Amino acid sequence: MPIDNPTMEPRGQQHAGYDEKSVSGLLTKLGSDISDLVGTEMSMARAEIGHSVEDLKTGATSLLLSGVVLLAGAMVLLAAVCLALAQLTQLSAWVATLIVGIVVTVIGVIMLQAGKKKLSADNLAPSRTQNSLQKDKRLVENKLS
Repeated sequence: MPIDNPTMEPRGQQHAGYDEKSVSGLLTKLGSDISDLVGTEMSMARAEIGHSVEDLKTGATSLLLSGVVLLAGAMVLLAAVCLALAQLTQLSAWVATLIVGIVVTVIGVIMLQAGKKKLSADNLAPSRTQNSLQKDKRLVENKLS
């Protein structure tokens, strides 16, 4: 009887053309597994970055539209505050308007700084993918050592 299975393993134990018990078979499987892992991680990174970009577009559009509406309402309210301040304090209209303008400008600068922080590159980075890659790297290093 010819021997076509030199490892004498049952036929179901050989996988994808390599012998799991030989060193070369294990290295081939390791290479294949690493390749699959890298492909999966790259797909996950692309999906996460795409999701971040979509969130950024949606958020920017929402901010722009709400900003236009809020600006119109705020202008009317600020005019009313200027008139009320002038009447209640007996200040001239231009002094009341100047005071309100300075206060609103300071508030606007504070809000601008907070908005810039939220749009920083750190917030847009694919952090879950980076954490997963670090975990996979440690796992591979532990298996190889």
